[in-house]
Amino acid sequence: MSAPLFTIRIAMLNTDRPVPKVFEKRGSYGSIFYNPLKAAAAAEFGYLVEIDAQDFDVVNGDYPKAASDFNAIFVTGAAAASYDDFDWIRNLADYILEVYETYPQVKIFGSCFGHQIVCDSLLRKHDVHVEKDPNGWELGVREIELNREFCKAFEAAETILDLSSSSSTSRLPTLNIASKPSAFVFASDLLRLQLLHSDHVKLQNPDCLPESWVVIGRSKHCAVQGVYEPSRVLTFQGHFEYDRFIVSETVQVVGATWEPNFARIALNHINKEDDADIACRIVLKFLLQKYQVEEEPEYY
Repeated sequence: MSAPLFTIRIAMLNTDRPVPKVFEKRGSYGSIFYNPLKAAAAAEFGYLVEIDAQDFDVVNGDYPKAASDFNAIFVTGAAAASYDDFDWIRNLADYILEVYETYPQVKIFGSCFGHQIVCDSLLRKHDVHVEKDPNGWELGVREIELNREFCKAFEAAETILDLSSSSSTSRLPTLNIASKPSAFVFASDLLRLQLLHSDHVKLQNPDCLPESWVVIGRSKHCAVQGVYEPSRVLTFQGHFEYDRFIVSETVQVVGATWEPNFARIALNHINKEDDADIACRIVLKFLLQKYQVEEEPEYY
């Protein structure tokens, strides 16, 4: 087999352990991220792009020896809240800020709790904070209305590979090695993802984000479904890495004391169709975005 053209190295910062039945079948949250990303890269690029991931248990103080050994850090979901008064949470927030300020070539991705602590760490001074969502839990597959400013910024970002669409009917283009650059176009302004959260990121005002940052979109329940800074940071409140099995098993544990009718409604939403494959490809494209410097070193 030929050697990959690019290897994307990801440090999976595990902030929790899946519920027992999920852990038994799917392993760590890092593994749950890794498997769909590996499959997406293989489907889009064959042997040309390889995903390589290493798990770290940050709850117990396990971190990469050098962030510069990786192309990206992923911060997983957790039962904890980013505002909880635990040493490991404060240490993680400090680490995220250190990576962002010291290693700008290392991309940062966070999902759910990961989204929230990334925002808390990097955007606190811009009047962004995390709090208990007054609307309560957002559960199951929900529609996210994508922010047009996010779509424009994401489409415009340069990648280390040319991207072209093999089908005019696909909602997102297929990623291929192409002879010339081609636009990465969102054909829909809706994205359906599994959600499982009772905290949310709150902006004090719509214009408080730094100039280069945008909110990726909103649902009827939650106004900040993620944030994006081109080639640097991407977060999702939702879970492209979760499927029905993972969410239903997690809800049965987390929601053991919920009112039965509420739990039943949640389970009905979990069984709806989602766009996890599209969201996974968005993350893959983010990982391939160029970090712009005057003399760009070779990261991949």
